[in-house]
Amino acid sequence: MGFFDGLLNNAAITINENGELSGTLSLTANLAEDETIDNSYVIKKNQYGDFKFTYDGTADYEGEFDLSGVKSVEVDLVKYNTVLATMSDGSFDVNGTIRGKFVIPEGLNPSYTTPYFTASVNSLDVDAVYSTKDGFKFTGSASIKFSQFKEMSGSVDLTARYQDGVISTEMTTEGISAFGMELTKLNLAADFNKSFELESISGSMEAKHSELSASVAINEFLYTEQGLQKFIASGEFSYQYGGESVEFILEKCEYLPDEKAILLDAMALKVDDGSEDKDRKGTKVAVAVKPIMGNFSSESKVESTIILLLSSTAFNSSCFK
Repeated sequence: MGFFDGLLNNAAITINENGELSGTLSLTANLAEDETIDNSYVIKKNQYGDFKFTYDGTADYEGEFDLSGVKSVEVDLVKYNTVLATMSDGSFDVNGTIRGKFVIPEGLNPSYTTPYFTASVNSLDVDAVYSTKDGFKFTGSASIKFSQFKEMSGSVDLTARYQDGVISTEMTTEGISAFGMELTKLNLAADFNKSFELESISGSMEAKHSELSASVAINEFLYTEQGLQKFIASGEFSYQYGGESVEFILEKCEYLPDEKAILLDAMALKVDDGSEDKDRKGTKVAVAVKPIMGNFSSESKVESTIILLLSSTAFNSSCFK
């Protein structure tokens, strides 16, 4: 019977001369070992009450279960070997659907860490219905704080609401920055699934570095359970070097996940040094931002070097840190 074994208590059955079976079996629902379902839910081993199977009086030995006596089923919601919430009052109806409520056990402040962020569960209170056909369905809400991102700093507080199979989310952020740039004017949305997992944060924003004259537009931003995937920027800015103000337009600014670095192509528009050096105006500039420290995290300062190749002149700056 699904994930339970049945321990026979009583059998009251008859079989007639045509091989037709009728009567009822009475059994105890027994789970000898913890059983994981839907990857994140662990049904705890125990004996959970009695159920019945009644034969329908045919020669096919078919019939119906009555599981309404199976009660007090305990189920843990587990992520990265950490229990986030527990259903301790699960009960079956006649058809074998489990109903109960997931709550955070008293005194527990659950959190888990992935290779790309830490998630701290502030609250979780959902009514749950489980069937083998549809898996879990929830009604209620959960509030989770995401922090210690691998490629950026700051935190995201996410509230997910579950209703009629639809998941809606709301977010607030604090101190979000990446590559030494403050991220502002955030226009973000989160995808959160019914297993209480963050699938992605995506949208657009602006980024401002203290050594650049203006913010640049981050047109595409995507952070998933696998870390930062997209950080594509455009815009114009000026940069001071050796008393000169060089104005640039970004032709390409893109994060490369495999290299954990940003690649930029820019065009030098003007060199403001009081001279008329036509050879240096409109020169294409290859700008490579390479991380000095390979691990971008909130615990280690993100330092990079920006290398600008302007005509035959190359110079370095401790930019993006």
